[in-house]
Amino acid sequence: MQNNEKSEASLITLFCCPYYGIPLSPDENARVSQFLLANKLDKRKLDKNLLTQLSEANSNSEEQWNKVWNRIKNPTTTGKVPGKVIRMPAIRRLIGAAVIVVAAGIIAYKYIIPTFTNKPGGQNTITSIDIQPGGPKATLLLTDNSSIDLYRRAVGNIANEDGTKISKPDSTQIVYEATAGKIVQKAGTNILNTPRAGIFKVTLPDKTVMYLNAESSVVYPVAFTGPRREVTVSKGEVYFEIAKNSKPFIVRKGDQSIEVLGTKFNINTYNRNNQENIITTLLEGSIQLTKGHEHRILNPREQLIAVSNSENLEVRKDVNTEGVISWKNGYFDFKGARFQDILDELERWYNIKVDIDDISARKLEQSRVTLSKISRNLTLTTFLNILKEKVAFNYVILNTTTIVITK
Repeated sequence: MQNNEKSEASLITLFCCPYYGIPLSPDENARVSQFLLANKLDKRKLDKNLLTQLSEANSNSEEQWNKVWNRIKNPTTTGKVPGKVIRMPAIRRLIGAAVIVVAAGIIAYKYIIPTFTNKPGGQNTITSIDIQPGGPKATLLLTDNSSIDLYRRAVGNIANEDGTKISKPDSTQIVYEATAGKIVQKAGTNILNTPRAGIFKVTLPDKTVMYLNAESSVVYPVAFTGPRREVTVSKGEVYFEIAKNSKPFIVRKGDQSIEVLGTKFNINTYNRNNQENIITTLLEGSIQLTKGHEHRILNPREQLIAVSNSENLEVRKDVNTEGVISWKNGYFDFKGARFQDILDELERWYNIKVDIDDISARKLEQSRVTLSKISRNLTLTTFLNILKEKVAFNYVILNTTTIVITK
């Protein structure tokens, strides 16, 4: 098929979409309008049933297909073929396939025609494309406000700031190393940001290690010069392995602070139900958490939940800490997790938007799901098909950024 025929096939697919409730973007609407004008079609007079007939004609002769197409272009005719038959042989099959999907009431992928495949549970799922998982991606903002894309940056030295060398030993991390014998009086600040579908590791000058999950941000000095070591979690989720040192290490998030000497813990600040709860989980050592006038000391396998705009602190014991940091170790681990929380996790890791299509599907949001040690390296389709074995749902991958959940 030539490029102009591919373009016309895409336009005809878009042309069909509005008549089956599939929204178009302003740019797509403009392209459809131009297409209708070029073909002298009045969208107000188009017959939805003729679109279905167009798909049925696809399996018959080309003459029959042209009859239906001419009835669409000439709504006053009663099935007789005008004297001049308009032929579009190269794109006929693609158009028919598109309308079959639309006429069946299934959301069509806008630019290529989806195929039906049988999935576990006997349910049909539409997949035209697949979406790859996240990986080591991050942006480093230096003291002078210059930005480095760490995904694209080659392995090796990155920068030297305030007597500290910053290097990238491999694709997954950066390392800060203090220059021997150099005393730093005042250090600048760096900011590490991970996007959706990103994860990254950073080792600070004191050998403290931080892992940033997708859509996270941490602010920290390039060297610890004062009596305390302080970093700030701006958003997202970060796992800390604090190097033992005579200086206390303080992690701040909003009005909450965590003070430690040497320990391992995870802090999760993702929004849930449009509310930001700060969830701190301790794996080793001991930490003191302060929020407003409230103070708590956590022991290993304890988790503290601090509700935003409140000084209420809830402590949970005997937490599955392995599951809490499973993201850092390369897998998903859900123990009785809400279906909606799993979808939120998928949105961040695969950089997608998940839409729940109907009321019956929305009832699934509160369903509890258990999935143990599922690799985060799976494609989205592979993971969703595993999830379907636990929850009865269907899905449609519309494009590289959107999927729709149906019941």
